[in-house]
Amino acid sequence: MISLDLNTDVAQQLAKQVTGTQGQMKKAFRGALSDTGSAGVTFVKKRVSASTRVAQKRLAVRMKKKILNYDEHPEVELFFGANPVAFHTIGTLTQTRSGVTAGRMHRKGAFTPANGGLGGRAFIRASSKHFKPEFYSTESFFKGSVVSKYGSVKSRFPLRLATVQINDEVGAAVEEFSGHVQEIFDKKFKQRMNYEVNVK
Repeated sequence: MISLDLNTDVAQQLAKQVTGTQGQMKKAFRGALSDTGSAGVTFVKKRVSASTRVAQKRLAVRMKKKILNYDEHPEVELFFGANPVAFHTIGTLTQTRSGVTAGRMHRKGAFTPANGGLGGRAFIRASSKHFKPEFYSTESFFKGSVVSKYGSVKSRFPLRLATVQINDEVGAAVEEFSGHVQEIFDKKFKQRMNYEVNVK
């Protein structure tokens, strides 16, 4: 969760230049805050989607805007869920000879279990030569090994759930947006103030 740090000097100067009322200025300010927050959510969502190939609609549920103290001293908070995205939620899982595909991504060596209550998700054996920690959860499923009828140990378990890491991408997108937030707010306030005074 982040709070937008804004300077209201430009907004106050603009408010003095127009013949608006205090009420109109407050409405314009609240509207500009909300618009800026929405712009932030959209910006981060697009950036993260472009860099991770996770569809924007899958990221939308993780990114929220909230207006606080709406009537007195309004503030906007943005929340960006940056935990790994489960691979099976980004598209229809397709088992191939080399692994599992979902959306525009492929996990080599992964598979979709047919039973054991794990159906509909993609996993890899932790012992697989294709296992890469950055592509899978740290949580283990079905810990332990299985002994074959010949007495040898088969390293079939544990399994690791396929995921897509987005933490670094979210952080980079938020930092990039923060560099433009003041410019965006000033522009939105000007538009809102014009609407309140000259259009509404």
